[in-house]
Amino acid sequence: MSLAVRTPFGARPPGTRLWERALFVDFNGVLNHDPFWSSILTGKTHTMKASVQSFVRRIFSDEAFVRDWMRGVHSAEDAIRRFDAPTLPNAKDGFMLERLIQDCAAMRLDGEIVQVLLKIRQHSLVVLATDNMDCFVNAIDENREIRDNFDDVLCSCEVGALKEEPEHFFAPWLKSHGLSFRDAVLVDDSAQNCHAFEMTGGSAIHFTQRDSALVSLVRRFDL
Repeated sequence: MSLAVRTPFGARPPGTRLWERALFVDFNGVLNHDPFWSSILTGKTHTMKASVQSFVRRIFSDEAFVRDWMRGVHSAEDAIRRFDAPTLPNAKDGFMLERLIQDCAAMRLDGEIVQVLLKIRQHSLVVLATDNMDCFVNAIDENREIRDNFDDVLCSCEVGALKEEPEHFFAPWLKSHGLSFRDAVLVDDSAQNCHAFEMTGGSAIHFTQRDSALVSLVRRFDL
C-alpha cells in the first residue's frame, strides 16, 4: 500500500517554519488508554459488557490476526465476523461496527501532553504515529481533537507496515517532507519501537510515565 500524505490538519501560526524537525507521538498507551468498544466495556451496567469482554479477548489473543489487522490486511468487519461478535436483541445490522467507530471518534487525548505538543508545533511538525486499525482511521474525520492538534496522522493500516519496521513506516513520510531520521523524535510506550527507531538514526523517548516523558520532551525541544 502506498503512503498517502495528508494535508496538515491544524492551522499553524503565520510565519512558522514547517520542516525543521518532526515529532512522532504514539496514540494508545501514550495519548489515550481507551479500549475498543469503550462505551460498553467501561460502563458498569451495560447488558453486553461480559459478552463483549469475551469477544475482545478472542480477537486480541490471536496475535497474527491482530498484527495483520493493523497492517490493513483485515478490516473491522472481518474481526466482527471471524470472532463471532455478540449482538443486542433487535439491534440493527452493523451495530457492533457502528459502535466501534463511534467510540474511536470519541477517544480523548491527554490534555497535559497536548499542551506540550502545541508548543513544539511552533517550530516542528507533530505527527500522530499509531499501529492501529481501519476503524480508527475511519473515525479520524469525526475526532476534532486529533485533527486540531496534529499536522498529520500515520496509521499502520494505511501504510501497510508497523512501527517496528521504521524504514517502511516512517521513512516514506520523512522523505516526502524533506526530513531524515536524524531530524525526528519518536515518543512511544513500546521499547521495541523505540529501539528500532534509534537503530535507523532517530531519537526516541520510551514512554513509561507521563511526567518523565514530558520533562524529556521539554529538554529535547528546548521549550
